[in-house]
Amino acid sequence: MSRLDAYLAAAEPSVSRSAWKALIQDGLVTVNGAACKPNQKLKAGDAVAWTVPPRAPVAAIPEHIPLNILFEDESVIVLSKPPGLVV
Repeated sequence: MSRLDAYLAAAEPSVSRSAWKALIQDGLVTVNGAACKPNQKLKAGDAVAWTVPPRAPVAAIPEHIPLNILFEDESVIVLSKPPGLVV
């Protein structure tokens, strides 16, 4: 017998256990066709069904930041990073 959230994390390791908890609470995971809780104990023969929605696209917006480039070739760039610039 294992917990539902542990079973799902092992069955689909690309999804974190906390993400599984949210999916279960959102009703996207069922056990034997019924709503369930993350700490539900599974028994032999239980039918677990789930849907993992696709990730929302990340909207990265570039911004113009003047950089002090010290050296650049086709495989390396060396620059002087100003203080406060997050990398």
